[in-house]
Amino acid sequence: MAYTQELATAANWIWEHKDEPQFWNWPVLTRHNDAEDSLNFPDTVAWNVFTILEKRGLIDPFMAEKDGKTFPAFKLNLNNEIEWEKTKKPPTKWDTEFWEPLARTGVNIWTFIVWILSLVIASGMTYGVERLIDWRWPAP
Repeated sequence: MAYTQELATAANWIWEHKDEPQFWNWPVLTRHNDAEDSLNFPDTVAWNVFTILEKRGLIDPFMAEKDGKTFPAFKLNLNNEIEWEKTKKPPTKWDTEFWEPLARTGVNIWTFIVWILSLVIASGMTYGVERLIDWRWPAP
């Protein structure tokens, strides 16, 4: 599943559960959450979803206290409904079949260009060092 689909799925799930009292943190999206409708995302995916939501300003970190213990948690920022709606919207067929493959191709092309440039630079440096050695210490 593409990350845009996972993000939309998680945002919809969080929005549906926004009125439930809980300390929001990434494990609510994983198997660590024993709710029947838990998304059971892998830990890394859940962590990335929460990172994206925080970056978009949809959740705010704070230090929660429960049973005399303090731990990090997040508050849902429900003020920005426009951003929530954009985040909850699943990717379209256009996104998944055109833009995402195009972006991957762009990354691959850029990686290939950097690889070629590194070969050219390494070859040039090798040639330069060989010429310097031949000039400084000529063969008898």
